[in-house]
Amino acid sequence: MNPQLFEIQQQRAALLAQIAAQREEMKLISHQWKTPLRLIDQGLRGLQWLRAHPLALVGLAGLFLLRRGSAVGLVMGVWRGWKFYRRTKDLLSKARHGQ
Repeated sequence: MNPQLFEIQQQRAALLAQIAAQREEMKLISHQWKTPLRLIDQGLRGLQWLRAHPLALVGLAGLFLLRRGSAVGLVMGVWRGWKFYRRTKDLLSKARHGQ
């Protein structure tokens, strides 16, 4: 066999072994980062939703500022806030479309 060809085959085998080891290392690293990256992604989606629905943010802030001390008061406040948000969203939607 040609010595140069043999050397190239040896280098190729060494590179393939190195690639396999790097793939395994990347698999371990990606597994470790999966949960933190998923949480960051969910947080970003939540911020995008709040940015698209600013009235919800105002409603949540109002609930925290004005809520009563009991759990029933909190539930009622959430319910009223949700109804207010839906009505306001519908009114704004109609105003934007000129109806």
